[in-house]
Amino acid sequence: MQKYVSPYQLMLAAVMLLAAVIAYALTPRIYTADSNNIDLSAMVPARFADWQQVEMKGVIVNPEVDDQLAKVYAQVLERVYVNTQGQRIMLSIAYSRDQRQSSGQQTHLPDLCYPAQGFALHDKHQMTLQLGSQTLAVNSMIAQRDQRVEPLMYWITTNGVVSTERNSRKLNQVQAGLQGLIYDGMIIRVSTINEDTNAARLLEADFLSKLSQSQTPANRAQIFGKGMVVQ
Repeated sequence: MQKYVSPYQLMLAAVMLLAAVIAYALTPRIYTADSNNIDLSAMVPARFADWQQVEMKGVIVNPEVDDQLAKVYAQVLERVYVNTQGQRIMLSIAYSRDQRQSSGQQTHLPDLCYPAQGFALHDKHQMTLQLGSQTLAVNSMIAQRDQRVEPLMYWITTNGVVSTERNSRKLNQVQAGLQGLIYDGMIIRVSTINEDTNAARLLEADFLSKLSQSQTPANRAQIFGKGMVVQ
């Protein structure tokens, strides 16, 4: 005997099928990383202006251990630079192909990672740097552990757009998803060991300005943003 299928069951099946089709259509599949072609070691020169890379193992304190970095980021670049006056800057760039929170590869903030390594954070605020004709919004703070005082600045790019607030990055990801895109991104951090925080920030700003000038337009857009800052 043929089983009777009610109109309600047919409608429910149609709704479920439609929901599945919509969910499939709205699932992002295109990685912007595939077209951005990021290679951190090639993008950041070992020498520019009066800054030169030096080997200083143990100077950079990474707030995450190596195995965590390998799981979260596709590429990590860590370097120490010294200028002709002997002043040192630590540069750390971590790149992720997938900035969605659900991916587990979203950038990790120093605000959380430094305290996990025993640092106290204070003087946290946002500031704007003038890098030639471009302005750059950064998050600034001071990390301290025992006698080590480390003023630092960092910012995050999502597909080449700088954002200073978590909510704006989430909104960017939602907008990308609606276009079928999965945004890549990076977190860039500069710091120096100096109890004179004002002098440290001036030195970091000088370093970033000269690093920006050393970049090709395409690389500059990926590291320092495409001229648009999302608050």
